Amino acid sequence: MATNMVTSLSSKGFLQKKQSDKDKRSFILIPTDKAIQLVEETYQDYFTMISTLHKKMGEKNFSELVRLLEDANHILLEEKRNG
Repeated sequence: MATNMVTSLSSKGFLQKKQSDKDKRSFILIPTDKAIQLVEETYQDYFTMISTLHKKMGEKNFSELVRLLEDANHILLEEKRNG
């Protein structure tokens, strides 16, 4: 699965593979400028959305949203572990 993901990201221009000097069987994965730009843009969009929610919902409702999301993540992780 990891190989397929790396191959896909490489073919889309998001990763470069560099062979390890110490172990020729291993590769170092290096994000491309395209990948770095995507992460920066996604982070900025996410940060803006979360800031807007925080501002418009108010502290109490926003804290409740965060608590509910944490609960939901915990439930989903348990389901994933238990199959």
